[in-house]
Amino acid sequence: MPELLSASERTANSHDRVASACLAESLPEELLILIVSHIRSKKDLRSFSTVCRSWSFPAQSRLFSTLVIADPHRVKTWIYRFQSSPHICHLVKKIDFSEYEPGSRAQKLLKKLPNVKEVVTEYWNPESVRMLKRLKNLERLSLYEVNKGDLANVTLGIRKMGYLKSLDISVEGDVTWSPSLLPEKTLKGPLRLRALGVALYADTEEDTAGSIRHMLDWLCSPVFDHSELQTLNLVWEDTVIRGQDPAGVEVERLGCFFNALNPQLENLVLTLPEGDTSGEETDDSDSEMYSKLDPFYNYLFVSKALSKFTNLKTLTIHPVRIVEFRTGIEKALAFLGTLRESPLHTIHLDLDLGRYVVLTELPDHLGNLVALNKLFEESDSDKMPSFPNLKGFHFHVHTTHYRKSDWIVRTMKYIMRELEKRHVLHVEILKPRYDSSDDDIGTFAGSLRWQGLYTT
Repeated sequence: MPELLSASERTANSHDRVASACLAESLPEELLILIVSHIRSKKDLRSFSTVCRSWSFPAQSRLFSTLVIADPHRVKTWIYRFQSSPHICHLVKKIDFSEYEPGSRAQKLLKKLPNVKEVVTEYWNPESVRMLKRLKNLERLSLYEVNKGDLANVTLGIRKMGYLKSLDISVEGDVTWSPSLLPEKTLKGPLRLRALGVALYADTEEDTAGSIRHMLDWLCSPVFDHSELQTLNLVWEDTVIRGQDPAGVEVERLGCFFNALNPQLENLVLTLPEGDTSGEETDDSDSEMYSKLDPFYNYLFVSKALSKFTNLKTLTIHPVRIVEFRTGIEKALAFLGTLRESPLHTIHLDLDLGRYVVLTELPDHLGNLVALNKLFEESDSDKMPSFPNLKGFHFHVHTTHYRKSDWIVRTMKYIMRELEKRHVLHVEILKPRYDSSDDDIGTFAGSLRWQGLYTT
């Protein structure tokens, strides 16, 4: 039989519970929001919301902040729930339609959600975009797999979104751009975005090279005014087809697009053309494929095309596919040299070495990497140092095409040890990762970080 508590012990326990409840109620809202942000389980969030009244709102805000709609039954369930608990309608900030083509029932759902600011959806049809105009406060749209029709239909949809500030869009099919399909008034008062993400795809089985040309023409058209753009994420995916010319690598149109961008752009992410649709593995085919990209790389890295962005603060470029390591370093140096007076505070540069790269000429490679170090040294005392605001420099060298992985790792370790002796760079070696389909093929990833500017 359990021991009975005395009256004084029961009173003490009661006081403890009241004190705990008072303490819970007194926690500042900022702290509760921080705690809630680290809770991953919906079950735990529901338990958290029942502790006391002041904990309920932060937990429910997290629980209902995002709706993922996967089927019509889910839409029906949410409509019923919002009718029975109308206060949670105001907590929904994001909707994901990636797995479900929204129909008339979805329109009823959207009417009940006044505070949605972000939508993620595939491009099911023009109507699936137009119906989003019901979301009066929509600021960010992620529109994926635009693979058919004319971009005029997309334009008619997004033009109705008066508060749209961020657009992510991917084109991967037979898409055209016919401005003549638009009413004249549609091109008046262009769309001004703060953030733009564009993914461009090419495929040998479809006219996606033509689609990419149409896409770039659309981005350069009066539909957009890029004068307020702060962040650009530009991705080329599978645009190099072995044995053919690079598909969708449009230097002239790319130049037109960059010329239209805001010179005060602050954040730039470029994922550069690569792709490999053939199983052939010859040195000659690698060299031939990359040589076809020379005009593209020359435009980006040699012509100072990016030097117009005088307010650039974050730059990420990956992967720069390089056949010879030395050439890769030289390109990196030439490119960074064009930006050395910019206010950049973070640089991510990723070099992907091609097959059978010759790394035996250590003096040459060391000389180039030492030059990379010197790029950041101060000039004469009366001049400003290069990259005066730089806080983080992330320089990655890796390869996915080595059959003698151990040899490449030993060689790179030797180079890095020599660099450490010269106090050039802080060095971190990552172990090779092996492809499960072929134990002979490994991946080496070495991370070189500017000492003192980046701390793990």
